[in-house]
Amino acid sequence: MLRKRGVVELYALAEPNHALSGFDSVLPVMERSCLPFPTRYFDAIVLLLDAAGIEPVREWFSALAPFLALNGYMVFEAANASYWRGAEGGVDIEPVRVAMEMAGLQLYGIYRTISEDDPEIERDGEYVTVEGRRMYAPDELAYQTLMTPMYRFVGIRPEYNPLDHACVRFDASHPDEAYEILAQIPKPCFDNPDASATIHSTIVLCQLALDRGAADTTERLKRFMIAQWSFYCAIARAPRLHNIYRAQAEFWHRLGHTDMAARLLRSIQHVEPDEGVSAQLAGYGQPSRLVPPDDTAPPWEPPSSPPRVLFVMHPRPHYGLDIVYDGLCTVLGVENVVEYPWKPSLHGRPPESMANYPCVFDRPGTRLTSDELLCALNDGAFDAVLFGDVEHAVRRPMARRLMESACRTPVFLFDAQDTCDDTRAEMAEFLGIESFAGVFKREMLIGVDYGPNAFPLPFAYPDERVPLNVEYDRPYDLFWAGHREFGLRRLYLERLEVLTKQSFSLAFSQEDYVKVMKASRVGLNIFGMGFDTVRYWELPAHGCMLFAERLPIRVPFEFRDGENALFFDDMRELERRLAYCIAHRDETAAIAQAGREHFLQHHTGSARAKQALAWMRQCGAFDRRYMRNA
Repeated sequence: MLRKRGVVELYALAEPNHALSGFDSVLPVMERSCLPFPTRYFDAIVLLLDAAGIEPVREWFSALAPFLALNGYMVFEAANASYWRGAEGGVDIEPVRVAMEMAGLQLYGIYRTISEDDPEIERDGEYVTVEGRRMYAPDELAYQTLMTPMYRFVGIRPEYNPLDHACVRFDASHPDEAYEILAQIPKPCFDNPDASATIHSTIVLCQLALDRGAADTTERLKRFMIAQWSFYCAIARAPRLHNIYRAQAEFWHRLGHTDMAARLLRSIQHVEPDEGVSAQLAGYGQPSRLVPPDDTAPPWEPPSSPPRVLFVMHPRPHYGLDIVYDGLCTVLGVENVVEYPWKPSLHGRPPESMANYPCVFDRPGTRLTSDELLCALNDGAFDAVLFGDVEHAVRRPMARRLMESACRTPVFLFDAQDTCDDTRAEMAEFLGIESFAGVFKREMLIGVDYGPNAFPLPFAYPDERVPLNVEYDRPYDLFWAGHREFGLRRLYLERLEVLTKQSFSLAFSQEDYVKVMKASRVGLNIFGMGFDTVRYWELPAHGCMLFAERLPIRVPFEFRDGENALFFDDMRELERRLAYCIAHRDETAAIAQAGREHFLQHHTGSARAKQALAWMRQCGAFDRRYMRNA
């Protein structure tokens, strides 16, 4: 692998009885004090030691540090013995840090390389497979030895600058290496806002360079999401950094969303004009907006005997998954919806930090053990499996056992993440199945082909939190509350604060948040990390007029501009339409009322569950129930 990465020379230091192949030379370990190399010769020095104590490690650092290049890494890997652990199980970095400093180096990063909870670890009889490597473990002692977590310490020269290093590799036409360098930068380096913005901007440029000539939409979407995350992180710290807008706009253009590219550029150009932005905008011309397909879900016509659904989900509170779970319970009855693993926040026991989170419920339910669940699947107790754990909280061996037991039951994938990449093939491989009966996706970009039987399933709002009655004669003009970390939030909100003389930095308790929302005529929605946000649904639920950044994703029964919501594409349109809303209160109230009625019909948790169930039936699920009723 190192040869493929362009490494020209590979040397090894080893004990005389160690047979190593693939190296240019294997040097005796006792010669480390007189190695035949000039100083600063190596880009990487890797130490794999069975060191009992810090003294041998310190000697190795001192002997080898002179041979480390300016942009080199000294990598020391050691088992997680008690020597390296702190009092509470965390790694004790102080001995290694001191040893590196004595050798003239600086501790750069610490990584935990193996964990027994890693989903990529599989045990098969006397063998263990870790990240594709099959190793022999004939007994429990050998297995525990293999599973001992490893700590990887990385040292650098004190004058090392990772951003300069990345730029050198980027300029040498190696954006892949540049991105790897940037991705390894430790978190403390991001504390400085200017440095953080520059690092994230360079990551976007790396992804854009790697995307050149790409024909695979799946890979392009993955690169786009990496770039999108860094774009948002950069503009949260430097909202008027023109080059980052230009790079991310070009990503949108390559995805076929030239309208989104132009929207980005028009917003920053309106706030702070720039010649480069102007030229790029002119090159895009007047792009038309992509038209979404008709995502009207068929009506849900339930059989007289309700189907049973197994919902595999992440055990932490997760808005997209939990709202659909609650909706399914409302539609099918709690006895016909079983989640795995058991999630306390769905059954009246949320963690204290999530007590006011709008996806905490108190549903009754039965907690099944893994064996009980597998037996139920084998017996055909479920009519469909909805697999929503795309984060792999259920480890691969158990996930595959579930699929084997559910071989006669249709399996649907539900990707409720913030990302618009296509996870179908990756998840099918993880589960060991050929395909899914259907796919539900929260962030489903308009114009992207996600394969057959793929349906949009964005957020909704829980039925029990929707107020029964609302008033439309309200004292406040505009409502916004929340952080400014993602999307164009900082750019938009700082501009609006100047124009409206209103602060959007106030923090509310959950009770006050709802009170202020119910007292506001217009509710502002701006993209978060995902284009779909909770606020998009809770505003019309509480009688606010939904005033939203136009979504580039597919939504079943989407709101209609000027009829039951108002949308804006860029900063200039936001200003113009907001001024119109404030000046035309009666029209705003009428749109708000129509928006709430539309929400109640199509976007509650139970409405979203019915849409999912209808599409599942369209894909062949629940046929046994309907045949039994005939």
